[in-house]
Amino acid sequence: MAFVATQGATVVDQTTLMKKYLQFVAALTDVNTPDETKLKMMQEVSENFENVTSSPQYSTFLEHIIPRFLTFLQDGEVQFLQEKPAQQLRKLVLEIIHRIPTNEHLRPHTKNVLSVMFRFLETENEENVLICLRIIIELHKQFRPPITQEIHHFLDFVKQIYKELPKVVNRYFENPQVIPENTVPPPEMVGMITTIAVKVNPEREDSETRTHSVIPRGSLSLKVLAELPIIVVLMYQVCVLLISFLGFWLLTL
Repeated sequence: MAFVATQGATVVDQTTLMKKYLQFVAALTDVNTPDETKLKMMQEVSENFENVTSSPQYSTFLEHIIPRFLTFLQDGEVQFLQEKPAQQLRKLVLEIIHRIPTNEHLRPHTKNVLSVMFRFLETENEENVLICLRIIIELHKQFRPPITQEIHHFLDFVKQIYKELPKVVNRYFENPQVIPENTVPPPEMVGMITTIAVKVNPEREDSETRTHSVIPRGSLSLKVLAELPIIVVLMYQVCVLLISFLGFWLLTL
């Protein structure tokens, strides 16, 4: 699909604009559209998101984009190199989800969004997990959704993270290992490896080499660890029926 930048909401009829953005979102799951093109499309959607939320077609727009966003995120691979278009795209889609106003238009989609966000806490990289946490917090504050198995699983997950904390901290002080060019280190090597060298054209010996930043897995991130108590307290506040469970859970730490 050819990408043509929009000249602004004052030039393009709002209905036409919404149709265009629906096409952009649909392209997310098109394997023939390059990540670079998808990223430009989502950047335009992000830049004009206030116009989207004020449109009369906004509710219908949400019904189409949220399932597509969630499918794209679930079907795509987790990325651990910050500069890769695929990572920038995944992060931007999560940021757009976070910017969706928490009003009645969003309420019907809360369950599906939360289910994916909770799942991503265990698999996604640090940058994306921090956004997932903000989404979870906002949706629980606004909608107070019913208790789900995901919440119980999340609390067990947090408990396991704290048990593994000494091992994670030790990794930050271990000597770095040598990583071959164009090789992505396993996320478990957080703290040991922060950058890698990547050849622009791996097939050529004289290819230009660029440095990429390695993002740790969220479950191994001290930044994520610092945010977890906030969401645990939130669960305690908004889910009254979880109080007894949380009391037992805290005693077992």
